[in-house]
Amino acid sequence: MITAYQREQRRRHLGSSDVATLFGLNPFQSEYDIWLEKTDQLQPDENRKACLDTGNEFEPIILRRAKERLGALKRNQYRSARRLGLPLGANVDALAVERDDRPVEAKTSGLFWPVSEIWGDEGTDQVPDRVNIQAHVHMITTDTDLCYVPALFWGLRFSMYEVPRDEAMVTMIKDRVCSWWQKHIVEGVAPDGSVLLEVVKRVKREPGKIAKVCEQDVARWRRLVSLQTRVEKAKEAMLAKILQQMGDADVGRCLLGDVSIVTSQREGYVVEPKLSRTARFRKARE
Repeated sequence: MITAYQREQRRRHLGSSDVATLFGLNPFQSEYDIWLEKTDQLQPDENRKACLDTGNEFEPIILRRAKERLGALKRNQYRSARRLGLPLGANVDALAVERDDRPVEAKTSGLFWPVSEIWGDEGTDQVPDRVNIQAHVHMITTDTDLCYVPALFWGLRFSMYEVPRDEAMVTMIKDRVCSWWQKHIVEGVAPDGSVLLEVVKRVKREPGKIAKVCEQDVARWRRLVSLQTRVEKAKEAMLAKILQQMGDADVGRCLLGDVSIVTSQREGYVVEPKLSRTARFRKARE
């Protein structure tokens, strides 16, 4: 489990999940997000911390299963590649003591939602690309030739994977990490690209400070807000018209199908469309 000290240390280097983001393998984070975090421009993300804490609850279970196959483990080990001149560090879940201190990276997949990543057969190196990158970061920082990846899937199915060191991958990671850190951290150049709204909302603000923004972006934002307001009003008006036609019935019927009235504590009346058999047949023919 990652400690508060380790979270602070993460700002001083790129970690395995950061590197996966640099290669475009993390849909929930961008390079700009990483830059804001490493330059200490963000408020703490309590929602992310809660998600990480939930995931960490499964880590002891996975590592106990891994211990049965690998032998003794040293848990929660930090390793740095600063000795190699790399701004790279890793909070390794465990090191396999009886197997030359090779790193162990515990993973969960599909425990709470359907699995979109592809995992191969147990015992192979067929792990998702992001996991492959993370495993190689662990091997770089521990100077080892293999990373064990125990994984827990839906139905508490356990599998063990072994990712061997690929020197071409190692070179690619080193080059990307060094160039990114030099340009964006040492030289202070902000990365191009999009940023998530929930991230920029956490940027530390200076009271009274005024910044120049793009007039075109503000104009587009105002138009979108105005359009959203008009759409919401039009939706309400149309819903009222449909409810008026239905009278005291809870189902309305037309050639397009049925609409049902669902009561929601948050939204009140909601029209829920349901295609009738006739409408479904017509749609299939089209």
